[in-house]
Amino acid sequence: MTTRKERIAYVSREIEEKWEQYWWMNMMNFVDVFNLLEQEKYELSYSPYITQERVATTMGVIEWDFNGLYKRGVIDDEFVETHGIVVNQPYKNLTFENMSTTLPNFETWHPSDVTGVMPISEIEKHMDDYPWSMRVLKSRKEFTLDLVVKWTRIKKIELLDSKCINASLADIKKHEAFWLQNIDWAEYIQFNTRMTKEIVYEYFETIYYKLKFNRPPYNSGFMQHLTFEMYLFYIGETDKVHTKKSLDELLLNENTCKTLNILLKADSHHAYSFKLFQSNGDVNLSIVEKYPYIKWDLYCLARNQTNTLELYKKYSNEICIAPRNVLICAHNMTFEYIISRKIDIRLFIGDFTCHMKKLLSEEYVYEKQLFEYKLKNEHMAAYKIQQWWFCVTSNPRNPVCKRRLEREYNEMFQVTPNS
Repeated sequence: MTTRKERIAYVSREIEEKWEQYWWMNMMNFVDVFNLLEQEKYELSYSPYITQERVATTMGVIEWDFNGLYKRGVIDDEFVETHGIVVNQPYKNLTFENMSTTLPNFETWHPSDVTGVMPISEIEKHMDDYPWSMRVLKSRKEFTLDLVVKWTRIKKIELLDSKCINASLADIKKHEAFWLQNIDWAEYIQFNTRMTKEIVYEYFETIYYKLKFNRPPYNSGFMQHLTFEMYLFYIGETDKVHTKKSLDELLLNENTCKTLNILLKADSHHAYSFKLFQSNGDVNLSIVEKYPYIKWDLYCLARNQTNTLELYKKYSNEICIAPRNVLICAHNMTFEYIISRKIDIRLFIGDFTCHMKKLLSEEYVYEKQLFEYKLKNEHMAAYKIQQWWFCVTSNPRNPVCKRRLEREYNEMFQVTPNS
């Protein structure tokens, strides 16, 4: 008898396999529909759904980025050896002891170069045995906050690089006093690509008060974590992070809405940040319904990556959804909708960050949710029928079960119905 846990695991595997096949079929359709060049198929290398099996069956057909696939763990050493592939394995077995013989032309290597490729564990073991570059070391993503705290105390030098440090909220909480004393919030929110929403939410007021007397930095990476209520506080237009109810009361009852709209449109500094926020913040076209008295820029809101297919369809009569925006929000669209915009998209010449080939590496969260929902419903319907059939054929009082038992009895004892 299959347990519920085993059944769920089997169904999950089956759905993943069917999704990969469905996704691949649509990607090949995109290649044809959008006239993508053969060399542009390499973008498939960066898809979260690409598998080692798919790579193996398309060797010689698609020009894969084997270095990228190897680095992400899609292909392994056995695959590389079996297919005779050359991949960049940056000194995999490099140690402090063998670096002079392993690194080519070692005498020409600068300590900063060695620091960039040496495993962190080896650097740790030999911290005082070589003139490591602290500048390179503290910019490496493997150099954790635990190590920063440890070696800052030992070496008595600043090792926390606000622009590069890779730290989770749990890491920060573990060393909160050190973090708050040494972090440069302006550099962190402006340049650190590893910043998370959890960190921004936890320390949002701290960030605000640290930057309050200076012009705060604005960038898409930071803005993507801010709600409209947080944004108004961040630019100094409210005294706290309001809820929708309290913000409504403030803007409507105190008749400050008109003044705010003027500031967000007329003041050059606010106008820039407001456009950046609408295009990148934790908002989308639905914010228009949430705060209808704000003068939103629908064209900026339509560029926001959080837009959904439903919102695009809802606002299609009020605003022209540009091909660029369809490409930006492709992960929240269906394959069918993207194809329906094929004429517009093919005429659109995007920049490097918004190119048709990017369609091959998108995650397609929305389409996958629809696909999984459909298959799970089908499985549940089949399971219910199966359970129903099991019940009716197992209950001796049920006419179906009686007929089954009689038939089996007759077959077993070779009894004819009329005998």
